[in-house]
Amino acid sequence: MTPARSSLGPILLGTVVVPDLDAATRAYTESLGFTVQAEGVVDDMLAALWRAPRAAGARLRIVGSTATSGGGVRLVERDRPVTESPLHVPGWRALEICVSDLQAVRARLEGSPFTVLGEPASIGGGSPIWALQATGPGREMLYLTLTVPATGFDLPLAERLVDRLFIAVMSAPRLEEAADWFVRHFAAGPVLPTEAYKLTAVSRDAGLPPERVYAITALGLSGQSLVEIDAHFPEYLEAQPPADDLRSGIASITWEVDSLDAVRGLLLAEPVRRAELPYGGRRVALAVGPAGELHELVERA
Repeated sequence: MTPARSSLGPILLGTVVVPDLDAATRAYTESLGFTVQAEGVVDDMLAALWRAPRAAGARLRIVGSTATSGGGVRLVERDRPVTESPLHVPGWRALEICVSDLQAVRARLEGSPFTVLGEPASIGGGSPIWALQATGPGREMLYLTLTVPATGFDLPLAERLVDRLFIAVMSAPRLEEAADWFVRHFAAGPVLPTEAYKLTAVSRDAGLPPERVYAITALGLSGQSLVEIDAHFPEYLEAQPPADDLRSGIASITWEVDSLDAVRGLLLAEPVRRAELPYGGRRVALAVGPAGELHELVERA
């Protein structure tokens, strides 16, 4: 029996855990040119939605290039040190954000709170798409990518120096199983066949040999968004996030979906309505993906 499916995308937010909200806000606004779009605290209902009761009362801010297009970053303050790479835990690995001038972005990161792990370079295979990799105040991984026309992919073109989040990158212990989950439930289509790539910046942050290669695939979703799935590190297959709090680094991805009812079997609880950004009074529910990653699903109006 074919499961019911609902289109997934675009990406509304990536939620990032940071130890100091004010410092992280300055980093994103001063270095990336984002603006503060909303702020508040994690109330009990939101903490319950996220299955993270210890996060109740935490301060949060949403930053981004524009409040109307989505694709921003929600910073949530959790007073705990980042003692090891968040990449050790399977799940969300990186936020990929499109930019209009990669060299100008690199210059802005010099001396900033962001640590550049991969200098501007082609993404490989003779592609005209160039990117750099950096980690932020919560040791979250960012891919800052210069998107260009005529690549053969349906990618957004940045209208600002640093524009919007358009690809969510995850790592999975079983790559093909993870890809199949997106195809079966969200009608995702292949963009990049499974191939082996060096992920020098990822390996460097994880403390592993930079020359190591990993299997990678990518799937196209709605709203010029994609999900990239990388094979997880064999050394850390058993690593787990906290059971009652947000994981370090990138905690969740918030997506629009056509219908929550169509994917009701994936939802951890009944949908609720939330008034604030990014929900706007719409229904939202949480799903856990094949690598344990959190998907916050917001129903299109």
